[in-house]
Amino acid sequence: FLAVASAISSLGKSEADLILYDRLNHRSAIDGILSSPASSKPFPHNDYNFVDKFLSAHRNDYRRVIVAIEGSYSMDGDLPNVPEFVRLREKYRFILVIDEAHSLGCCGKTGRGLSEHFNVPPHCVDVWAGTLSKCLASCGGYLAGRREMIEYFKVHAPGFVYSAGISPANTGAAIGALRKMISEPERVSRLQGLAKLFYELCKTNGLDTLDATGECAVIPVIVGDFYKAMKVSSMLLDQGIHVQPITYPAVTAGTDRLRFFLSSLHTKEQIEFTVATCAKILIAVEQ
Repeated sequence: FLAVASAISSLGKSEADLILYDRLNHRSAIDGILSSPASSKPFPHNDYNFVDKFLSAHRNDYRRVIVAIEGSYSMDGDLPNVPEFVRLREKYRFILVIDEAHSLGCCGKTGRGLSEHFNVPPHCVDVWAGTLSKCLASCGGYLAGRREMIEYFKVHAPGFVYSAGISPANTGAAIGALRKMISEPERVSRLQGLAKLFYELCKTNGLDTLDATGECAVIPVIVGDFYKAMKVSSMLLDQGIHVQPITYPAVTAGTDRLRFFLSSLHTKEQIEFTVATCAKILIAVEQ
């Protein structure tokens, strides 16, 4: 959380700067924006055309522009069009920040995230941010980029300057998980296959997954009502399926959902049972 918030707030250091951000960005990005003196403007979800048109008219109005997006959107499970954002970065000379909290370990042939998934050279994105608490099985966050950028953060990012480093145990756990991911890419491949299966079964059973395409390990099933989401979650737990309901204000009211996380350790049978049970319970709740 602090890594993303600190990166954005330390880059937008002047009232002459602008932060453009996807309206579905994580709260960590929003907090970074709120603590920055820079102007800010949300853009429609994944709409790089909006960014293009806006900057075509207003780029010269600002000293520095930061564009903040996510690698995989945590509540929706869809990916941004990174090649298009990279193209716009070159066109308008803005700083591109991508939060890979939910894409590292899930996207790309060996789990190295969106750079690998889209075959985009890592240096074409200014800041790759992420967490150690998901696929890397530890605690803490990271910022990656060119040496000059990282040296800047060491001096200007409050989350680094004013906090202690993670413990040796957490560091060792993250390094061990990263080495495991790199040495056993079949884990990533299996996860990707299971995510695609889950998504396809949802579509076959008429479940609404919004813009998710099964390209990452997060797949939402829209329920649409707070109480219904809570009830379905409880009924699924009675069947041995643990899935958390996500409701307002975490998501827009009326898009209350169940957020499923896939793992390489899940089995095909568990996926099939989960989707079939979810579809059955949703039908029963509707009646």
